[in-house]
Amino acid sequence: MPQFKAFRAQVAAGVLTVTLDDPPLNLIGPTFAEDLIALIQEAEASPAYRVVVFESAVANFFSAHVDLTRVPQLLEVIQQFLPGEFLGMLYRRLSTAPVVTIAKVAGRVRGAGNEFILACDMCFASHERAVFGQMEAGLGLLPGAGGVQHLTRLVGRQRAMEVVLSGDDYGAELAAQYGWINRAIADATLDTFVGDLARRIAKFPASGLRAIKTSIANISLPDEHAIRADGAKFLELMNTEEAKSRRAARDERYREDARAEWEMNYGRIIGEL
Repeated sequence: MPQFKAFRAQVAAGVLTVTLDDPPLNLIGPTFAEDLIALIQEAEASPAYRVVVFESAVANFFSAHVDLTRVPQLLEVIQQFLPGEFLGMLYRRLSTAPVVTIAKVAGRVRGAGNEFILACDMCFASHERAVFGQMEAGLGLLPGAGGVQHLTRLVGRQRAMEVVLSGDDYGAELAAQYGWINRAIADATLDTFVGDLARRIAKFPASGLRAIKTSIANISLPDEHAIRADGAKFLELMNTEEAKSRRAARDERYREDARAEWEMNYGRIIGEL
C-alpha cells in the first residue's frame, strides 16, 4: 500500500476504504493529486481490490473545492503522471480504473470535489448532511474537470444549466431526484448501506466486474477531447479580468474570521458578491 499524505486506507474482503483526511477542507491540490495517482497505480497493478469506497474524516466536508492558490503545483503533479493533461483527465483515469469506485458523501462537496465524485462509478449521500455544488460560474469560470460533461449526461440539459449556471448548493434529496447521485440515504444507515453494497460487489468475479464497468464506461463517459477542452477553458478564464475581479471580491469577504461561514454557505454567499 502506498504511503499516503492526504488519504488513509484500509482493506477488508476485497474492499479498499479510502478516507480523505486533509483538514480543514480536503482541498483538491497537489497532495490530493499525488495520493490519487498513487492509488490509481496501485489499483491498476494489484488484483487484491475489487471495490474502492471513498469517504471523509473531516467534519462537514467531503471535499470543499480546488485550491485555487496552488493550481500551478497541482498541474505539475498531474503532468508528471499524464504529460500535458489537467485534472479532468486524471479523474477520467479513475473512471476507467479496473476497480468499482463508490463515493460516500456526508458533508459538503463542491467544485473539483464534486467533479471527483462524478468521476466515481457510484455516489451515495447522507440525506441530512450532504451538500453538492458547482460554483465556478460565480467566479467567472466553468467547471474544468468534467463537471459540465458528467452533469449534462446525468441530469439532462436543462437541469445541468440550472446547476452549473446558478452556482448554488443542492441538498442530497434534490441531487438524488435530479439523478446527480444514486441515492440520498438516512445518515444513520449510510455506512451500513454502502458497506453492504461494496462487500456484495466485491464477492463477484473480478473479470465480470471489469467487463461490466468497461462496457458502461464506453457508453457513458465523456470524450477525452471534451474533457481536455473544458480544462483548457478553465485555465483561460482564470486569467480574464472578470474572473480576477470576482476572485478579488471573494478574497475580500474570505477573511480568516469568515472562512468557516463562507465554506459552509458557499452557494449562498457567492450569489451575494
